[in-house]
Amino acid sequence: MEFLFQVGGMTCVACSNTVERLMKTSFGDKGMVEVNIVLLTHKMTARFKASAFTSKEVTPDDICEEVEMVGFDCSLLSIQELSADSLKKKSRHVARERLDSEASERSLNSVKLGGRDDTDGNEDASP
Repeated sequence: MEFLFQVGGMTCVACSNTVERLMKTSFGDKGMVEVNIVLLTHKMTARFKASAFTSKEVTPDDICEEVEMVGFDCSLLSIQELSADSLKKKSRHVARERLDSEASERSLNSVKLGGRDDTDGNEDASP
């Protein structure tokens, strides 16, 4: 089962990392197999074993409650059952989307820091 959530209030990579850690801590032992967050679109995809929901161990409301407890807005956008083949395709797509999001975030941070690259603290050599 794949759940797509809108997560509001994330403004930086630290925010998305907080939500990702929360999901892994709260639901990793309850059937969650993967979580992906795309900061630029404020979307979170959580994949669970179907048994987690048939046994009522986890509900989308449980997920939103946990996310909201750490200070972010959360709403369920969609639920999708996935076949093994579509899981492989989705994983590749989400990985590319996440890399694009992280590159964009680094670029935005560089602009915010006056051309300084926050990874090494060096000033940009351009005037």
